Amino acid sequence: HRTAPSKTPRDITIPQTLRMKLPDHRITPAECEIVREISRRGAGISYIAKHPEIEGYVLLKAFLPEYTVSEEVTSRWTRSCRMAEDVRHPRLARVLGVGILEGVPCMVREYIEGKTFEEMLGEGSLDLRQGLFWLAQALEGVEDAHGHRLIHGNIKPSNIILDVRGRPVVTDAGLYPPQDAPDTSEHLLSSLPYMAPEALADAILKPSADVYSAAAVLYDLAANRPPFAANSAADIRSNILVGAPVPPSQLNAKVSKMVEYLILQSLVRDPEQRYTSIHSFIVDAQRVYKGQKPLSYQEKRSPVLAAIKGVFYTLLFLALFGALGWGGLNYWRKKQHERFHSLLVQARDAYEKGDYNSVVDLALELSGTHLGDEAGVLQASALLGLKRPERALPVLDDVLRRGASPGLEVQARWLKTRTLIELGRFADARSAMQGMDGPLFERKVERAELETFVAGIVELKAAPPDKAEIRALLLSDLLPMLPQPPLSLLIKRAAARLTDNPHEAASLFRETLAAAGPEHRSTALAAASDLAALYASGKLQLAPDDAAILSAYPEALSGLGQDLMLAGRHPEADVVWRALADVKDLPETARRMLRLLDARKLEEAGSSSDALNRYLDLAARQDAAGLWALLHAARLRLNAGDTRSAASDFKNIENDANAPQALRVQAALWLGHCWRAQGRSDQALPFYRKVRESAPASTVQTEAMLAEIEALAETASAADGRRMLRSLRSLAPNSPLAAAAAYVLGEADALPQDIPRPHWLYMRALRLEVEQRWDDAHDAYRTVESEAFGKSWYGAAARVRKTIVKNR
Repeated sequence: HRTAPSKTPRDITIPQTLRMKLPDHRITPAECEIVREISRRGAGISYIAKHPEIEGYVLLKAFLPEYTVSEEVTSRWTRSCRMAEDVRHPRLARVLGVGILEGVPCMVREYIEGKTFEEMLGEGSLDLRQGLFWLAQALEGVEDAHGHRLIHGNIKPSNIILDVRGRPVVTDAGLYPPQDAPDTSEHLLSSLPYMAPEALADAILKPSADVYSAAAVLYDLAANRPPFAANSAADIRSNILVGAPVPPSQLNAKVSKMVEYLILQSLVRDPEQRYTSIHSFIVDAQRVYKGQKPLSYQEKRSPVLAAIKGVFYTLLFLALFGALGWGGLNYWRKKQHERFHSLLVQARDAYEKGDYNSVVDLALELSGTHLGDEAGVLQASALLGLKRPERALPVLDDVLRRGASPGLEVQARWLKTRTLIELGRFADARSAMQGMDGPLFERKVERAELETFVAGIVELKAAPPDKAEIRALLLSDLLPMLPQPPLSLLIKRAAARLTDNPHEAASLFRETLAAAGPEHRSTALAAASDLAALYASGKLQLAPDDAAILSAYPEALSGLGQDLMLAGRHPEADVVWRALADVKDLPETARRMLRLLDARKLEEAGSSSDALNRYLDLAARQDAAGLWALLHAARLRLNAGDTRSAASDFKNIENDANAPQALRVQAALWLGHCWRAQGRSDQALPFYRKVRESAPASTVQTEAMLAEIEALAETASAADGRRMLRSLRSLAPNSPLAAAAAYVLGEADALPQDIPRPHWLYMRALRLEVEQRWDDAHDAYRTVESEAFGKSWYGAAARVRKTIVKNR
């Protein structure tokens, strides 16, 4: 019935150490450096933080700034924190300091690494006997707090942690929730089921209030639910104040008589009738753990047990009295209805715990009763959880055929839609959705379930026609019922990711970004990243307007800029960096990439020396911009004839395991060029081949294949040169590359016009050389050398070939 919350962000590693050494003096929240928010409940927020005097982490807890804290609450909270500072016990998380930070009351306490009882209950990894043992140990810290006149006031499963050494520790002593917190508060709803009746009345708390809360936790361990569970704070309050707990043995037959006595003896409404001290509760808990009777068992009987016994005999008398008449018949009908309701409650609890097989069994018992439709919906949900959609479908059809209530009908039709999708019947799934009541659908279907559905549907391995049906379901059926963010944003993003038409996908991503507000930043950033990935894939060419749209998400846009550079699409990358130039609070990585762009502008303007100095300055830091700068610096050195230094830099990049793979591939390409510039085409071939085989389809791969054609032609005098050349031509039989290879081989009369001009000129010279037209080849290489490309490595390669031709 619960899901344990994640306490620690994935990208923060908290060392699994023992209890750290803490300073003897008080510290203040202002001395701490916040690392990351880890949770917020109701009026409170918690952060992991660092303090200069403490080796590990501390926990900083504060009221949310938007929560209006009365002076009375602030005073009581601060006073409790001050009292807690004086309590130092191994079973209590130590409070280190309290203060005001930016106008908000804050407290700093020791951070305990481990698992809470709440998490272990959610996982099903905490059995009753072991839990009783740990609870008794943990309460020793509470007993010590009582000795300091400090009542814990908020004992609950989430405030009991089993640390990494297997020792139970109680947290947040004295920090019980304020009574003026809103009833919808998650924090209050998590605390209420374990609060004593007198705490709800805002009376002065005594140790017996902590006894009650400890017993409520033990009840949860025994029955896998609190003693008074309900859907609203008002119902929980009412049940605690006027109700009586169901004996836990009725919910779990394995609960022993002595454990039940210990629990119910401590849950009586009158504080004077409970254990008067936490010590007495601990002693009896330890005796029960050892299989002994509680000391108080012989002295007095639980009023709750006595009341239950009286109710039992009363009911038995009524049953016997009415057995021969209508009164008896009505009584048994009532009992039957109560039994059915109990089965339904058990089925709900089993579903929330993930015990789907039990849900199916319990739902079958309710088939044909007045609760059969609701049980059927639960049964179908459980069957989907068991990955049995073929069994869920007839159950849902039965519910819909019987004419369920509007709310159940919406739930059943939604489940049927999900079931049909899992069965691959996408058109039928659309039919199940059509005509559904939108507002009712939004009320009856949980948002988390919808988010999971939308996220999962994108991962379906569906054929294109089925993808079209799924997109139609999302955009034509689901979106009209959920037209408002954030769900509408998720739906449009999912539909965009399912389309094979890049223009349609880009349009949907743009709509998502246009409709997203500041509160939807994470969803919008995901859509921006998807749009950036679409441009990076080469399916769309980036235009300035699109870059302007993405500039609101510099993380995504700067990543796109780097991807475009890695793919050799430098003009589009320049569009990215220009769009980022005016963005405020730009990440440092993006700022350095802009400096790289400035250096490239200097190079394009003919200031190669100044550009080289800029590149070398950026290359001093080993980040993405630094590696790019090193590549460009090495390229300039190669073009200037410093082959040795250039080759060394290219080799360093290629061997750098931390460099992006695409950048390492480019370094390999330039290493091949280094060998070509020295007239060692045979040494260049392995590098070109490596790039061709490892690079994705991109301008870099095309460049490698063209360079390989040239290098093969330069070694064509060898016996295997032409064979390798023909092998390369066969890789892409209908492409310009194949036509280029055919031209160099003398099997075609002209070069394709879309071959880049440096390669076009060089291949023309190679063709003349292959035909042994030495004078013409010499003039052609001189043309390569004399054109604008004469300042590049091509000029050096052309000079080598010119010398070879001249000697022939």
